Amino acid sequence: MAITINHQTNDISATSGSLTIDGASAGGALNHISTQTVTSSTASVTFSSVSGYDYYKIFFDGNLSAGGGQLRMTFLDGGTEVTTGYNTVLVRNGGDNTGTNVAYMFVTDFTSRSQIIAEISIGGDTSNPRIISAFSGREGGNYIVGVSTGIQTASVTTLNGFKIFSGTGTIDAAKISLYGVNQS
Repeated sequence: MAITINHQTNDISATSGSLTIDGASAGGALNHISTQTVTSSTASVTFSSVSGYDYYKIFFDGNLSAGGGQLRMTFLDGGTEVTTGYNTVLVRNGGDNTGTNVAYMFVTDFTSRSQIIAEISIGGDTSNPRIISAFSGREGGNYIVGVSTGIQTASVTTLNGFKIFSGTGTIDAAKISLYGVNQS
């Protein structure tokens, strides 16, 4: 990695990698962790061995199979998928969905193959992580927009990954990127 200091403006920039101060990432910047590209139908995409950040952001740009339904997410606790204790709410034009003590978080809600873009933010204390997702896409000839939010209440010990999957079908094609953010 190369670091450039502009002495006229006092700007500091890194040409690749992440800039650290005393071994910690500089706060507020999106630090790219991983990108996964789906080119053929898959049941799920998992980001594992994730740690070291206060917040995470996932960007999803892709399609679900016909009848794919909701895009959903679960957390990994020490490498094991947590499938209980999610309280989640999803609101979109055309309806809403709620779940109490269910096996996943809602991320998006579509009933047919869609061109979906979603930004998922994950944060909160590590024992009860929370998400907020904003999404839009096409459902048939209609444009859909919505938000979802949720909290994991089963007390996650070591949040170290995320699994994203379709409710009733597959993820047909997508680019899914994970970033980490530190507050300070």
